[in-house]
Amino acid sequence: MEHNTALFNQIFSTYYQQLVCVAAGLVDRQVAEEVVDDVFVKVHQRRLYLESTNIKALLFISVCNAARNKYATVRHVMQDIDCSHIADEQKDDQEYHAALIAEVLHLINELPDRQRIALMLRLNGIGRQDIAKRMGVTVDTVRNHIRNGLVAVRKRFSNSSHRVRFND
Repeated sequence: MEHNTALFNQIFSTYYQQLVCVAAGLVDRQVAEEVVDDVFVKVHQRRLYLESTNIKALLFISVCNAARNKYATVRHVMQDIDCSHIADEQKDDQEYHAALIAEVLHLINELPDRQRIALMLRLNGIGRQDIAKRMGVTVDTVRNHIRNGLVAVRKRFSNSSHRVRFND
């Protein structure tokens, strides 16, 4: 078992920074670190580092997929947010877009626990019935948590757009 821990630690120290850089190309740095951490947790829990013949490929593919999923989750939330006050030239600016994504993720993380959990599970493709089972509540309660979470994020986003800053 000690050999397995040493192997995992070696894989972690070898690839962590490279994986964060790859993920940071898709999401902001803080989210990238969270994505990479989550991937390593899953790899460790499932002992995939012991079974995989190409752990490097497994890690890079997993991080890219997880970062894309995180990006898609945020885009899904942002579709319903009024961005009409944003100038057209800023809408195409990658730095500005990354700041918007970071802001929405920050706002989601500020939600009450039940709303945040229900919203994130739903945005990650989990059905309302499965969410209800996981949370030990009714499907109607899940719907309310999701709706209230989205309303709160939209409202907070429209009130906090001044918080998005640029580095000129």
